[in-house]
Amino acid sequence: MTRPVLAGLVGRSAEWVKAVETGRLRQPRLPILLRLAEVLGVVDLVDLTGEQSLEVASFTRGRHPNVTAIRAAVQRCTVERPDRPPYAVSLDVDLWKSREGLRRAGRIDPATIPSRERRGRFFVEMARGHHAAGEPVAAARYLLRACDEGTDAVRWSPAAQTIVDSLVAKPPAAARDDVRRSLAGSA
Repeated sequence: MTRPVLAGLVGRSAEWVKAVETGRLRQPRLPILLRLAEVLGVVDLVDLTGEQSLEVASFTRGRHPNVTAIRAAVQRCTVERPDRPPYAVSLDVDLWKSREGLRRAGRIDPATIPSRERRGRFFVEMARGHHAAGEPVAAARYLLRACDEGTDAVRWSPAAQTIVDSLVAKPPAAARDDVRRSLAGSA
């Protein structure tokens, strides 16, 4: 078991675990020792303290019969993260690096974004990047994708409103005539 995992299971930091292991910190108090013993599957505190033998069971309710199976299942579990987190796209666009933001966004599979709301915000950021790059048709396409995830991503986004206002003020040349008339009528 790694230090970060052990630390998380006992509610401490990995640095704290290392400090206890190396002797930089004093021996933890009994409640923490009991938590460590429980997580590590230690039956006797002497294994942790090196001092007088004291069974953990005398302080706890005993082990649940499924703890071993649960621990094994949790340790097998892996959490995947995208190589480029979606917020990096926003940061690039904020820093006027819309092309870099769009390249990063292209490496993210929207299906891996866990919620519709976040996917909607991701598509708004994609629209923002295309808008900043002078690509209004692509910006409009991504705003529509954001609306497909839920209109709130567009309704409550100042960036989306700015893009819509820009499209209304100057519809892209590629827009059909009926769309242009519709945009002009909504202005």
